[in-house]
Amino acid sequence: MKPWLDVVLHVVALLVLSKPAGLLVYKLLELRGLAAAMIDHPGLEGAGRYIGYAERSLIYLCGAMNAWEVVAALLAIKAVVRFPEIRNDPKHEGNGFAEYYLLGTTVSVTLAMLVVLAVKMILAAVAHGVGGSVSAP
Repeated sequence: MKPWLDVVLHVVALLVLSKPAGLLVYKLLELRGLAAAMIDHPGLEGAGRYIGYAERSLIYLCGAMNAWEVVAALLAIKAVVRFPEIRNDPKHEGNGFAEYYLLGTTVSVTLAMLVVLAVKMILAAVAHGVGGSVSAP
């Protein structure tokens, strides 16, 4: 197998998991009316976007190395850090931080895991010659 193919696939995967995946997460949150609910949420402007980029990248890198226990630890740490905000969410009727956090994290993690799976399947197919060149009879 060509080593450059690994590098290209990993770079493309990380690029897909940055802005394109971030836009998809945002649009899904927007469809649920949760993106607008976070406009008044205190914090650094745009921080969630960059946290999402980092989160998906870390999940991808750990998944690519089969270090799923690190992904579990990352998500547990994120939940512990965000727990006070979730617990004290004044909007328990369905438009608050808890829903924003849970839906955003779930979609983000799922996208990262699907990209890991796709890259692993492509690399396995190439390694086993699946989809190789077609020879004329």
